[in-house]
Amino acid sequence: MPTHLGFGEVKLTQFADDATLFLSDEHSLKKSFILIELFSQFSGLVLNKNKTEAIWLGCWKFRKKEICDIKWNTGPNNKVKILGIIFYADRTLDEIEENWQTRISRCESIIKSWSNRNLSLLGKIVLVKTLLASQFVYLMQCMFLPTDVLHKLNSLFFRFVWGKAGVDITDLSRRITERVKREVMTLRYEDGGLNMVDMFSFQKLLCFKWILRLSKNPTGRWSYIPRYFYDKLGMGISVLNSNTKFESFRGISGFFPSFYKQLLQVWLDLKEKNPNRNLNNSAQLLWNNDDFRYRGNTLFIKRWIDHGIFFVSDVMAENGTFDKESVLGHMGDTGLTQFEINIVKNGIMGCNVDNIWQEKDCNVYLNNEPLCSMKPEQFRVSLKSCIRRQALYATKIWIDGSTLSEENWCLARQVTSQTKLLMLQWKILQSIYPTRQVLFRMGLVENNLCLTCNTIDTMSHFFWSCVDVNRLWQTVEREIITIVGRKVDLNEKIVLLGYYDRSIGSTHINNNKWSMINTLILIAKECIHKCKYEQTRNFVIMYEAEKQMRGYN
Repeated sequence: MPTHLGFGEVKLTQFADDATLFLSDEHSLKKSFILIELFSQFSGLVLNKNKTEAIWLGCWKFRKKEICDIKWNTGPNNKVKILGIIFYADRTLDEIEENWQTRISRCESIIKSWSNRNLSLLGKIVLVKTLLASQFVYLMQCMFLPTDVLHKLNSLFFRFVWGKAGVDITDLSRRITERVKREVMTLRYEDGGLNMVDMFSFQKLLCFKWILRLSKNPTGRWSYIPRYFYDKLGMGISVLNSNTKFESFRGISGFFPSFYKQLLQVWLDLKEKNPNRNLNNSAQLLWNNDDFRYRGNTLFIKRWIDHGIFFVSDVMAENGTFDKESVLGHMGDTGLTQFEINIVKNGIMGCNVDNIWQEKDCNVYLNNEPLCSMKPEQFRVSLKSCIRRQALYATKIWIDGSTLSEENWCLARQVTSQTKLLMLQWKILQSIYPTRQVLFRMGLVENNLCLTCNTIDTMSHFFWSCVDVNRLWQTVEREIITIVGRKVDLNEKIVLLGYYDRSIGSTHINNNKWSMINTLILIAKECIHKCKYEQTRNFVIMYEAEKQMRGYN
């Protein structure tokens, strides 16, 4: 097996009672069985040959010879299952549909069993995270799922979240309307989202753990193979410090493993959106560096990399000029050409030489912090801050045209943990609550007029100015007077967004009273929701019942 130290041997991988042997020829296989039988004589542990499978690899993948009385998977069935993942001798891992099709079928069965229940959006999102997306965690840490599979999973999960009870979500011929953009749904609660999982971001987060492990333990035996391939591009994992786009990255051949190629791609894409710290010249990479180009292309000469030339300081003298003697010292008598010298010399011309002889820094950085010193929790926080999209707030509010802030999105969560109240407020802030105006746009009702007032049933009319709810809000105002001892004049903005002031005149409102005021407003809106859609007008009676049920007597 190739490693960054040359060539080494990997004969055995073991996880619990699942052992995998990598053998070079028939003699090694027969010798292995002799050793296992010898071990059995002393330990009493016997190899179950009925459960032992083997396949031919490499140039022998088409052989049909069977030896050692074990099951051989040959011909079109040349596959083997290792730790739950299926491998074929003649296919790459991202071409083996069996690995994800069984998991997708399992997800569809879970969705069918839960789709008849009347769950809230938050409840469905919890199910997606715990029962559905979790099916792919192990697989996605071993490979990059194809793009079309990730699209299919996203569609399946979001259809489940927005689908009605009793509707077959897996039937793609059924149209299901997603009322809020997926980009918004995946945002944090304080940004107006519901923390919904996005499988594309989920794939990246899991694969970034590989980079963290490589940075923390670059000399571990498990890292030999990734370091071997990244050494072809530069000095091991230091290639991850490249500041160029992946499209401009040079040196990746057609034989470069797709997993490590995609790992490099998602990392460079992350850095492109969140520029890394400016490394001084001694630590700047000479190859695949946007600062050093020749005829529009980044520099990359494989022969020079093979001879240990990685950084700018490897080819520059103390006075900042190109040091041919230093290059010859690395290259020896390997036929250094003037053409190669001119490419590098012209590429680095004009670079800043300040602090060029400082110690070289080969660490990988995220948000100006070296990954090798990051704790896992710090890494997750730093990574999420990099990949989190800009919050997509509503651009217009009902009263004064102001934009929604983090305070607006967080208020309901600060005063209650009841899912019904939280979801009601979220739908109001997202302008998707089903008033008759909204239902008319969807073609579900004949007109957009309030059934009582015969005026356009906007969000503010539904919850505030409708004649049916006037008495209810008067009752809420009297309740607030008994809580704080001062009158609070409710208005349209307070009813729709919440009460943010912590004082009334010179009277300070403590946290408990402030929370109670906002909770009563939320309960009142829940009563309006129930009464109007249940065709009853006993708003005050419903309000008192809801209060009592929640312990507000």
